[in-house]
Amino acid sequence: NSLLDLSKIEAGMLEIHQEPAIPGTILKFMVNHLRPLLDSKKLEVSLVLPEEDRPAYLDAGKLQQVWVNLMGNAIKFTPEGGSIEVGFTIKGDDTHAMFEGWVRDSGIGIDPADLERIFQPFVQGEGGLTREFGGTGLGLTLVRRLLEIQGGAIRVESKPGAGSLFVFTLPVRMVAVEGEVMIPAEGQTEKPESWALMEVVEEDLPELVELPVILIVDDNKARAAAVSLLLREEGYMGEMTDLSHVELLAEEKCPFLIIVGIPDDPVDIYRQLHLLRSRKATRHVPLVLLGGDAESPSFSLGTVDTMDKQVSKNDLVNLIGRHGRHSPHAPGMTVLVIDDEVSVREYIRECLRGQGYRLLLAANGRDGIQAAIEHDPDLIILDLMMPGVSGFEVVEELKRHPTARDIPVVIFSAKDLTREEVMRLGQEVEKVLTKGATGRADLLRELRSMELLYPVQARLMDRALRCYNLRYRQLRLAQECNRAERYGQTFSLVGWQMDAYGFYTKKHGQHWGVAALKEIVELVNAVTRAGDVLVRSSEASFMLILTGTAQSVAERVAEKLRLRIRIHKFPLAGGEIGNFTASFGCVQFGIGAFTPEGLVTQLNARMAFASKSGGDCCIGYGEGEL
Repeated sequence: NSLLDLSKIEAGMLEIHQEPAIPGTILKFMVNHLRPLLDSKKLEVSLVLPEEDRPAYLDAGKLQQVWVNLMGNAIKFTPEGGSIEVGFTIKGDDTHAMFEGWVRDSGIGIDPADLERIFQPFVQGEGGLTREFGGTGLGLTLVRRLLEIQGGAIRVESKPGAGSLFVFTLPVRMVAVEGEVMIPAEGQTEKPESWALMEVVEEDLPELVELPVILIVDDNKARAAAVSLLLREEGYMGEMTDLSHVELLAEEKCPFLIIVGIPDDPVDIYRQLHLLRSRKATRHVPLVLLGGDAESPSFSLGTVDTMDKQVSKNDLVNLIGRHGRHSPHAPGMTVLVIDDEVSVREYIRECLRGQGYRLLLAANGRDGIQAAIEHDPDLIILDLMMPGVSGFEVVEELKRHPTARDIPVVIFSAKDLTREEVMRLGQEVEKVLTKGATGRADLLRELRSMELLYPVQARLMDRALRCYNLRYRQLRLAQECNRAERYGQTFSLVGWQMDAYGFYTKKHGQHWGVAALKEIVELVNAVTRAGDVLVRSSEASFMLILTGTAQSVAERVAEKLRLRIRIHKFPLAGGEIGNFTASFGCVQFGIGAFTPEGLVTQLNARMAFASKSGGDCCIGYGEGEL
């Protein structure tokens, strides 16, 4: 499981779901969960909690995972009869608080030479420890990565024979008003685990749409303000900042994009990019370069990452998996490498050998452009400093092409550029920005594509139910319709609304309605493929986007879901059981509808007909048509 989670993190697939939760409740549950292990070694455990255990917005599952791994290590490496202390504090104000948790043990300790090594995969301090104590050596690696993707960090203090102290931090936002917390009554121990862990009641309606955050790092304040206004007009939150504050703001806002203004001195461009890529909170955030002035800003698009040419094999493979347009490490994924150095091309070929990728190699910019247009790769690895057609010119040329413009590009350049190379790099940027005239329309189109690549940061998730929201549906349907028209692919939609949901919540309370909707999401995830997309369309209605699926198959999926919902036992107060049915509809692209609006209208009509027919049924093609 740790290996799977690490793979998801490195591929950018592990999502963070921050909801109101009480940290002390999570900690107490975790300690009780590990009580049999503690008792088996006669270990004394003490909990240190703040006086006021207030709820905070955090990912309870990830926090529990961090604590379980750290506590598990403490139990493993502490001799019988030892002691363990676990606790936390929260410092700061409600909007900029810092959660600090720790696990201290009286165990065997760690050699100073191993304090950093233990966070590497498959490492447990001295080589003999793995044989003596067992384990994969992935726990601390997973802990660090789980914290880092949330803007947190971890450190360790230890000496051989003197025990260890692991301290981790997470930026959090406190809940202004304490929400209702559901604690299972005594005698309910036989109920499903999901009921017992239910902690917080979310809002009774789909959450208010949070605007996706884009940070603007630009010394030209007038230009930055103009871009911020442009973004706000189009439904984005443009936050102006500078390099000295960008990391703190990125930790707080979790942006899905950073726009970097070109400074007056082109030598500063490389310095700024290097700083952004060296900081934890910004190293994986896509970058867009900004030129021009306040009246007519221009944008250089397409750079989704940068990487040093001294990159290791593992880092290169992980980067490719993270930035491909399709499933990470998907069979047959095509990678185009454009670099004039033979040694670099051969190094990448060797790194990717046996990884399941189809590799295309181009020795210059012109050949690279042609290969990108002809072969439509999933990712381009591009050298900036090439003779003739430079890397920037390659990007600009591709952005003019109707299909190649969507290919993600990773800039792959030497770590230490000479001043002359940096000057040339700056001049190339200015030239491309001036010549490209990439304006408002192109920028907005690119932003829509980037949002789908980074749905959590782009606020496309319904945090209450942990599925996609209505805004994601709008973007994804447009993308699927374009793909269907371009490549002749088909897709289908399954939609449903919960019958008598209003009556259910009026009778049992809104919080039990939300609890039932969460159970629905779990039911759907259990019977659908990894590539299928679940969207919350309204308070009690959903849509399932089934790619590459005909309507006949979609109708079978709908019928399976309908039956599962009907027989499922939904939790209610006092151990009682609730029941639901749902009204389903199915549509297929190209059968009566060819646009997102047409598909949604057709689907809603069929769902409405199913509801008017008594509910608990599915309406497909030819049924209930007006």
